[in-house]
Amino acid sequence: MEEIAEHFDYNFSLIKDELYNIHPKEFPAFMREESSTRPFEKRSYIGGLGLPIKNRDTQPIPLSTPPKGYASVFVPVQYRLGYVIDQQSIEDELWKLLADRPKSMIRGAVVIKDMVAADILNNGTTAQPYDIDGGPLFATNHPRENGSGNWSNLIGTSIPITTESVFNAVTNLLLLLTDTQNMPIAYNGQINIYTPMVNPTLCEQAWSVCNSQMNPDTTDNRNNAAKAFNLQHKSLRYLTNPDFWYVGWEPSSPGYGLTLIDRVAPSIEPLTKFGDNPHVYYSVMRMRFSAGYETARGVGAIGPA
Repeated sequence: MEEIAEHFDYNFSLIKDELYNIHPKEFPAFMREESSTRPFEKRSYIGGLGLPIKNRDTQPIPLSTPPKGYASVFVPVQYRLGYVIDQQSIEDELWKLLADRPKSMIRGAVVIKDMVAADILNNGTTAQPYDIDGGPLFATNHPRENGSGNWSNLIGTSIPITTESVFNAVTNLLLLLTDTQNMPIAYNGQINIYTPMVNPTLCEQAWSVCNSQMNPDTTDNRNNAAKAFNLQHKSLRYLTNPDFWYVGWEPSSPGYGLTLIDRVAPSIEPLTKFGDNPHVYYSVMRMRFSAGYETARGVGAIGPA
């Protein structure tokens, strides 16, 4: 039994990381992924860098101190799962079943990240523990860091995904967004449209807008104005609200706030004897991560708030 356990450990340890890396993940599509060894994470960000000023070499340097943003707290999530193998299972030729158990654990590690990350969007119109300004992620009254007013990343109405609604959402929630110094936030990269898979109609509408050269599903054959943006559609399995859809920057772009922090990467412990029973071994998988946001800029929601 001990020799079988060591063989089992050796073979799986060779493919564990490969299995995790090739497993399809959704959370990188709408969250930036980082890593940290800190047990807790609290951050604040710079709200704006101010206006450019013309300046000659002989003049004093125009120094400007940008206002700091609100502090954000990332709440840790821990995932653990174990399995037991015994001699009888091996003698009954259940090796294939046993070999698939660690694969299922790796799949669970990916799925739990997808679900926790998606809940940031699912609960985006309600207060959450890591809210940076005491309000929800999506709101029409986000206060500016310097107290100069409010800004919005929410269109609080239920509207279908059309050329007009996408153009309006991208323009108002992303491209016309200004920083704390009222400077336009410069972003000309890819725009993502996120739809809940539980609403196939929204998925189809988003796909049509992203791919049609004309106004889709209409008799109006004008050019598709939304194609002026670099649009991509991403349908997400773990979005639970069928009435909301989202637009957002690419997660890798500067200033994007939604973040998932890996603290302990998914790891599976070697098989260990279960108590004093020489016929039973067990192993435990664990990981630790957290999801949240430093700033609500970079992603907007459209739906009945």
